[in-house]
Amino acid sequence: MFKTVAAHVTRRRSFKDGSITNAFHCGGGSDCNRTSVMSATKYMSGHSDVFGGFISTPNCHRKTVEDGLIALGAPLSPDSAYLIQRGLRTMPVRLKQQAATAMLVAQTLRSTRGVSEVFSPALSSSPDHDRWKAYFSGGDGLLTFGLDGVSRPTIVRLVKSLQRFHLGVSWGGLESLIWPKQLIDVGPRERWLMRVSVGLESAEDLAFDLREALATALGEVGAVSPQD
Repeated sequence: MFKTVAAHVTRRRSFKDGSITNAFHCGGGSDCNRTSVMSATKYMSGHSDVFGGFISTPNCHRKTVEDGLIALGAPLSPDSAYLIQRGLRTMPVRLKQQAATAMLVAQTLRSTRGVSEVFSPALSSSPDHDRWKAYFSGGDGLLTFGLDGVSRPTIVRLVKSLQRFHLGVSWGGLESLIWPKQLIDVGPRERWLMRVSVGLESAEDLAFDLREALATALGEVGAVSPQD
C-alpha cells in the first residue's frame, strides 16, 4: 500500500516521508498538495510504548490512501490513539530539550579523542546543514559518530562501559539509547558507526558518560567529571 500511495502522489512531485524524523519540526515549503507520512511511534508518543503513524494528504490523494488502508485493515486502536495524544501534549518541550542535548553531545564528541566523525545535520559544520535548515525548523535527539580502526571487543567494551545509555535500536523516547553498526567493504581497517538517541537525562551527564566510556574502551585516561 505504501508503494502504491507513494507512486500515486510522487507523480505530482508532492510526497514527503518523515517516518524517521519528527513532524513538529518538519516543514519544507508551502506546497498545499504535499502528502506527508509521519511516524507516531517515536517522538509523538515519546514513551516507547505504542506503534502508530499517519498520512496527511489533501483531498486529491485521499481516496487512494483510504482504499489502501481499508485493504490492509490497519486502523489505529483507541488505546494507541490515547497514548499518542498524551505524548503530543509534551512533544514541544521534549523536542526542545532533546535537540539541545544532542547538540551538546555532538559538539563534545567532535573534540573527543578516537572519534573520527560526527554526523548531525544540525551542526553548522555538516555538509548537509543548509539543506537541513531549508526543510526543518529545529532538531531532535538523533546523531551518529564514527570510530575507525577499532575491533569488535572494543565496541563491546564501550557499550558495557556506558552508564546512562541502553543498547537499543529505537529512538524518540525518554531514555537514551545507542546502537553500533559495523561497516563492511570500506578498506582494510574496521570502521564502526554508533547511532545515538538522547533522552531526557542531563545533557552534561550524557556527554560525560560517552567521553568516559570511550576513554575506557580505547584504553585512555578517564574523562573529567562534570562535577569537577
